[in-house]
Amino acid sequence: MTAMTKTRFSFTTIFAEQYPAEWQWISSNTSFDFANSMRHAIERWGSLTEGQMAAVRRCMESAKRRAEERTTREQNAPTVNADPLMAAFDHAKAKGLKYPKMRFEGFSISPAPMTGKNAGALYVKNGEAYLGKIAEGRFFHSRDCNDATMTAVIRVMQNPAEEAIAYGIRTGNCSICGLLLTNAKSIARGIGPICAAKYGF
Repeated sequence: MTAMTKTRFSFTTIFAEQYPAEWQWISSNTSFDFANSMRHAIERWGSLTEGQMAAVRRCMESAKRRAEERTTREQNAPTVNADPLMAAFDHAKAKGLKYPKMRFEGFSISPAPMTGKNAGALYVKNGEAYLGKIAEGRFFHSRDCNDATMTAVIRVMQNPAEEAIAYGIRTGNCSICGLLLTNAKSIARGIGPICAAKYGF
């Protein structure tokens, strides 16, 4: 261990002993540039300025508040029946569709990757923005999911085929493939025959 490394180690050790909560937050947020800059400052100088310490504590308070909000959302997550939609997605996969998805006004629903930590869940997104997941019979929505979207998601879960068709009739676009419906029969029905067959609708 070099002299510089020893100095950095002693600085962080002393700081961690004096300010355990602050150091825990700084050292555990390695993907946050601000936290990394604070860690580098401690390693170099052995302390933080009053302004830096105040900024760290504000971040800690924000993180605590977000965690409390997340806990509240999880505790109040509405119960949903995912079976009809899961059956539709399974039907689509059996028909050869690798990445099934259903589109609605302001959100889409698709299965989570089977190799990820949420395998077996359904993701709710608006473009790339994460709005929540449906897992274990509940809709765990994010803070970016408003009440109107939450209500719409719950409605879709109750009868995905009916909601997909209603979406197609309202917007003129297919909920399954997202394309504009052009055939008169498809426009009237709200879904094209190919997409309907793929999803078992």
